Amino acid sequence: MIPKEVSVVIPCYNGAKRIGQTLEFLSKQSYPKYEILVVNDGSTDCTEAILREAAERIPNLKYINQRNKGIAAARDIGVKSAKGEIIAFTDDDREPDRDWIKNGVEYFDDENVVGVQGSIILTNREEGKFFFMRTQRDITTLDWRFATANIFYRKKTVQEVGGFDHRFKLNAEDGDLAWRILEKTGKKIVFCEKAIIRHKAKPYPYKSRLKEQRRNIYAVLFYKKHPQLRDKLLLRFISRKEHLYTLFLSISLVTYLFSFMGLRLYFTFIFLSLAIVFCLYSRIMVDFRFWKYPKRIVALGLLLPVDFLGMFWNIVGSIRYKTVVL
Repeated sequence: MIPKEVSVVIPCYNGAKRIGQTLEFLSKQSYPKYEILVVNDGSTDCTEAILREAAERIPNLKYINQRNKGIAAARDIGVKSAKGEIIAFTDDDREPDRDWIKNGVEYFDDENVVGVQGSIILTNREEGKFFFMRTQRDITTLDWRFATANIFYRKKTVQEVGGFDHRFKLNAEDGDLAWRILEKTGKKIVFCEKAIIRHKAKPYPYKSRLKEQRRNIYAVLFYKKHPQLRDKLLLRFISRKEHLYTLFLSISLVTYLFSFMGLRLYFTFIFLSLAIVFCLYSRIMVDFRFWKYPKRIVALGLLLPVDFLGMFWNIVGSIRYKTVVL
């Protein structure tokens, strides 16, 4: 059987420190027929120079420069420029196993399969001993968010549904595409455990953590477009468990202010108590695992502004898209 041609599409923004290693892993794939397409999305560092040098060494590597338009637009440019009938999406900081493409493509012999999601494994979880590390959950089963850090689609299917929604500039463009494909084709996305991509937790400065809470706007748009997925939310409108205690803490502050106008003060203590309970559960018990990493408890005060800012952007998104997601 003639192997299907595959195009690996990678969006890249200011990825000079990480894209080189990813390209080295991709250049050693066991699959015989594939190309690598990197879309340089208006990087302001030396990403283009890195790509130019890599293209001289890796014959099946091509790169495209464009002004910064966001991750969804970058992926779409890659799809339009791809020669392969199968598109393999990943990111610019990943380590694909040698048989990543080979294992993922096998499922497309079934015409009812429109997509294949692979495994994503964090390799240095134990090194992330403080909260200033960007970590990602392992994906070892079919995940309803369908992360484009490791997923394959038929090119014609992506184009038939109109590609990515360019309004998703920072987040949720992957889940949106997958659910539109499932809804419009009536076919299936399957999971391939052996299509493995690894990655490492990387430094996550506090300033970046605050800045990236803006992504929550796009989560609101996602649930606006796919209301059937609201069952994945707490109480059908809380997007993150951390926002539950943030919400109760906000309500307790408001009721405290109203207490000066005659409202009974015990309402404040009810909401404050609920905030403490959910904070203990979501931040300390689940995220911090303080019995394993006791020093993480120090970071609790730093996380409160992060959670409040995250909920603020959810509120902005709720106003913009006229649907409530906090």
